[in-house]
Amino acid sequence: MRKKKSLSRRGRIGRNLLITLLAGILIWLLQGAPPLTAEGALRRLERESFFTPHSQFQGVLETAWWGPWALGLNDRWLVFGDLGGGNQFYLWPRTGPEDPVVAPQPMFTLENSEVAFAAAGAPEGTASARMTLDISCWYTSPWFTCAQREQDWMGKTPAYWEHTYQMEGEPLGEGAFAFRFQVWDPELLRSLQDESIRETALLAAVDWKLYQGYYLPQSMPIRCHITVVFFDQAGGELGRTELAANDVSGGNL
Repeated sequence: MRKKKSLSRRGRIGRNLLITLLAGILIWLLQGAPPLTAEGALRRLERESFFTPHSQFQGVLETAWWGPWALGLNDRWLVFGDLGGGNQFYLWPRTGPEDPVVAPQPMFTLENSEVAFAAAGAPEGTASARMTLDISCWYTSPWFTCAQREQDWMGKTPAYWEHTYQMEGEPLGEGAFAFRFQVWDPELLRSLQDESIRETALLAAVDWKLYQGYYLPQSMPIRCHITVVFFDQAGGELGRTELAANDVSGGNL
């Protein structure tokens, strides 16, 4: 009998690589063939929900608690696709197909160490972006910011708190930027009271219902005004977008 010819070292390496590849494909198929990229995941979510027209992928917004989120943009919506296994997406409206847009992260909890915002649809030629967050409220204690100026709560006279935060944007690609604010910031720590109010106010600033008219002013008297300015390479302003809640200066919702 003729002795079977054994594979060369190169042949064995190729065979093992092929077996590994086939095993990986099998595992991927058994898991339902999940998308291999964030853009693919966003496309799958849109396709399964019959959402059209499909959005243009803008990047991934990382958040402290929920997410990450795949960002998409079409003429009407800024799309947040849940990449954390939730198999759902959220839509934030645009004022027009050519207008930039800014929106808070879709989900948050009281345990968030930071809150995040996303801006997309930046004008062509944008090299950087800066966000200004003006926030204020009346409070009767650090844990009760839902107080009105005209009211006394249990005999206490409300006090006023306001602060302005600025943050340089983190480019996400395709004209989108992320902005992150620490809920508890040791560098700004002045007192437990101030930090408690800051925490409550910043968490309220990413509550979508605050901008959608869900709360009556007397039940959520936190005023928030957001401005994002887009700059070219030389530092010249190319455009801006604004968002406001409980603020007479208006906004894009």
